Amino acid sequence: MTDERARHYGVTERVTTLQMPAERLEFAPESFDLFLAKSVVHHLLIDQVMPLICRFLTPGGRGAIIE
Repeated sequence: MTDERARHYGVTERVTTLQMPAERLEFAPESFDLFLAKSVVHHLLIDQVMPLICRFLTPGGRGAIIE
């Protein structure tokens, strides 16, 4: 769906989608200003995932997980 919306709004060159287990997120430290996840908490090993999310957020970056 994300790819379809990117095409619709003409921003495909600025959008990349990836799929991987949250417990194995493979991003460089301080890679993102914003992290958003929806309807996934019940799938996560939260004690493993939260340190990863904090690591790849930039200083002052924001994150939200919405169930």
